[in-house]
Amino acid sequence: MNIKKYFEYFSGKSKFFLITSALGLDLLIGTVGSLSGYKIHMDIFYLIPISFVVWFVG
Repeated sequence: MNIKKYFEYFSGKSKFFLITSALGLDLLIGTVGSLSGYKIHMDIFYLIPISFVVWFVG
């Protein structure tokens, strides 16, 4: 797995695509979190799409 290829791939995408992808990931994480109940805390996983947008969109 070459991380440089991922950076090149996402650097060429539009801001709209990156933001909507991150929102979709947040919705997915929120759905999994609500289905799993309160015994499993999914809070840390919300940072993944947020940091994704901050890194590539700015």
